[in-house]
Amino acid sequence: MITPNQPIKDGQILVSNQKTFALGFFSPGNSNRRYVGIWYNDITEKTVVWVANRDNPLNDTSGVLSINSQGNLVLHNQNQTFPIWSTNVSVSVSPTNINSMAQLLDVGNLVLVQQDNKRVIWQSFDYPTNIILPNMKIGLDRRTGLNRFLTSWKSKDDPGTVLDESGTLERTTWHQSRWVGFWSKSRDSCEDYLYCGPNSNCDASNAENFECTCLPGFEPKSTHDWYLRDGSGGCVRNQGMSTCKNGEGFVKLTRVKLPDTSVARADMRLSLKECEEECLRNCSCMGYTSADEREGGTGCLTWHGNLVDTRTFSVDGQDLYVRVDAVTLGKRQRKYSYGVASNSRFFEDSPREFDGTRRNSDLPLFDLSTIIAATNNFSVFNKLGEGGFGSVYKGFMVQDFVRVYFIMEWK
Repeated sequence: MITPNQPIKDGQILVSNQKTFALGFFSPGNSNRRYVGIWYNDITEKTVVWVANRDNPLNDTSGVLSINSQGNLVLHNQNQTFPIWSTNVSVSVSPTNINSMAQLLDVGNLVLVQQDNKRVIWQSFDYPTNIILPNMKIGLDRRTGLNRFLTSWKSKDDPGTVLDESGTLERTTWHQSRWVGFWSKSRDSCEDYLYCGPNSNCDASNAENFECTCLPGFEPKSTHDWYLRDGSGGCVRNQGMSTCKNGEGFVKLTRVKLPDTSVARADMRLSLKECEEECLRNCSCMGYTSADEREGGTGCLTWHGNLVDTRTFSVDGQDLYVRVDAVTLGKRQRKYSYGVASNSRFFEDSPREFDGTRRNSDLPLFDLSTIIAATNNFSVFNKLGEGGFGSVYKGFMVQDFVRVYFIMEWK
């Protein structure tokens, strides 16, 4: 244990009772800087599970971890009195008795306790770094207000805190002299509130390009930031376009997480059709959907401001109807039909006119969202070449439980 009269110096270690964990000074990777950390004592591959001074390393081996006159656990250089790191808690002390000590438990938890009543006044489990151990808790403690969370190392040579960095959560076990992973989950940027800003949509499956896209009828507020893959500024209405009593309408988005419903208005008396009519009458209404999608949909939810925190799901999700200007609506009302040419299927551009007429009315029609899904958003891997009217794509879809492969020309 560490007591007022028994500190830990660089080169010394404190081992838990059953020799499972060790506490001491270390240098990660190829770094020469010194940190205080906890690692597995009986594992050949040194695995650090907690770091005290992760953002304030020592430049030499003169570090000392001790109990100071206020009863706190502190880290400082041998020739300095100002601490580099401290537990910084209130401890009951008297001029003649410093009533605290530090212990390393066999679960990997470093605890600061009052010697007279053995009460824990600080513990490393409340301040995790990048690893969660068994018996450790993560999340907000509503009683104390303490929020416990993991943050990755900057690199294998630097355990410093990383901000706004994508990472992977892994679960591993020590097996036959090595760590073996048996579960992992990549961080989903779309889970961050306002990651793409207002009036945008986040699609985690498109992370290789950019997760953020503007909702129909909107454009990036800052094209420069958008080019740099920073969507936090969000999107604004297309310049010069009116959505108030000027031929506007709604575009349907499917499989989405609805915008922040804390600012939505609800009216359970209205059907989906009545909800559309109500939203269309009110120029401030930005979008609508069913309040309850069960049994065909009942009730009405409307948004009267920025549409915030919308994202696309690969499965499930709900339908959202976004208010758009007449020009955007006209573009979105284009339909595509397919016919048979030798042994292949192809799609033909069949724009529906505003009076409801269309060419090739005897052929089945598919909306743009279906075509996008079938071609994987017009992926370059599905592009076959160039035709007389534009690019030629292959695609796949399921129609009435029958697999349909097709070739289409996109202008």
